[in-house]
Amino acid sequence: MKKALLLIAIISLSAIWSCDEDVCICDSGPFYGELRVKITINDENPEVLLTIMEGNIESQDTVISEYVNETNVYYELEADRYYSAVVGYDQGTRQITAIDGRRMTLSDDDCGCEYADNITLNLRLAN
Repeated sequence: MKKALLLIAIISLSAIWSCDEDVCICDSGPFYGELRVKITINDENPEVLLTIMEGNIESQDTVISEYVNETNVYYELEADRYYSAVVGYDQGTRQITAIDGRRMTLSDDDCGCEYADNITLNLRLAN
C-alpha cells in the first residue's frame, strides 16, 4: 500500500514539474518596468528636485516631481513609453541642469511573451 501511494505521489509530482514547451501563458499587460535615476548628492547639493516626465522635456507631462537625497532612486513605471528626467544643481555661482531621456521598451521571452525592459537615466554631474 505504501509503495502504491509513493508511486502515485511520484507520478503526480512529475506531471506537475513537467513542462510542455508548446504551451505558453502570457500576461496581456500593461507592463511595468523599473526606472533607475542616477543623481549626484554632495555637500553643495544634499537634496535636489527631480522631475520625471512622460515624453520629451518639452511635453512637460509630469509623472513625478519630488526632492531626493539619494544617489540612486527607483520608480516602477509603465513600459513602452518614453521618459525624460531633469534635475538642477548648484555649482558655485552657476546653476547646472541635467537632462536625460530614454524609451522603456518591451521585449519578448522564449515563449514570445512580452515583458518590460528596465532603464537607467544618468543625471549625475561630471567629475
